[in-house]
Amino acid sequence: MSVEGGPARAARLELRELMAYAGGTHPDPEQPQYRSRQTFLRTAPPRGFQLGPLDMDLPAGSFAGVLGPSGAGKSKLLETIAGLHPAHSGAIRVDGRDVTYVPPQQRGISMVFQEPLLFPHLDVAANLGFAPRARSGGAAGVKPGTRGGPHFEGEELHELAEALGISGILSRRVGSLSGGQRQRVALGRALWRRPRILLLDEPISALDDEAAAQMLELLRNLHRQWGMTVLQSGHRRSDIQGVEPLYCIDQGRVRPAGA
Repeated sequence: MSVEGGPARAARLELRELMAYAGGTHPDPEQPQYRSRQTFLRTAPPRGFQLGPLDMDLPAGSFAGVLGPSGAGKSKLLETIAGLHPAHSGAIRVDGRDVTYVPPQQRGISMVFQEPLLFPHLDVAANLGFAPRARSGGAAGVKPGTRGGPHFEGEELHELAEALGISGILSRRVGSLSGGQRQRVALGRALWRRPRILLLDEPISALDDEAAAQMLELLRNLHRQWGMTVLQSGHRRSDIQGVEPLYCIDQGRVRPAGA
């Protein structure tokens, strides 16, 4: 696949003594934690749910999993890695580079949420178009569309849509799509950024058995084709079967499976 020059090189992901709290404020690139680590670390830890301290090591190109019950901290872990939730202490490293206090859009990490974050009044092509616009303020090959959003021209969009199995629905509004189709569109938005690391927050938990099986097969195929590092969360082993390495999380504490 040659979307915007092809997939980016996979990266190693390391978490070292990482800690975060549920009461942490939503990060903003203008906030002190992105300008001064020392300033942020002087703030008192909020009360409530505590994630970590934890350590994880995902080799470049691996398809890893984190397994745990509802409320165990899976989403908070992925959001912290992505930079959507602030870390209080510890380190997040991508190929050895400390990105703990780097803005989300500069980490080379994309995340697909359990509930797809899409614009229901726009069509599929327009929703895909918002990913590169968010990254660069305007993407080559994007023009205003009739549905109120950007539309793509050229082969890149169609190659990605074909790989995702959504090439036949590019002109449909996402509000009319099934759950499985919406999840594929959300995955496409994440992939369009060419992430080095892809985070999947229980991507099949809201799908029926048939759609879930199709999504798992799609994720495996995309991982083989793109070679990026993937971390997928789930609360059932059947949701993340065959991953390596596999971690378990409970009440914010993470350990390797079997440890």
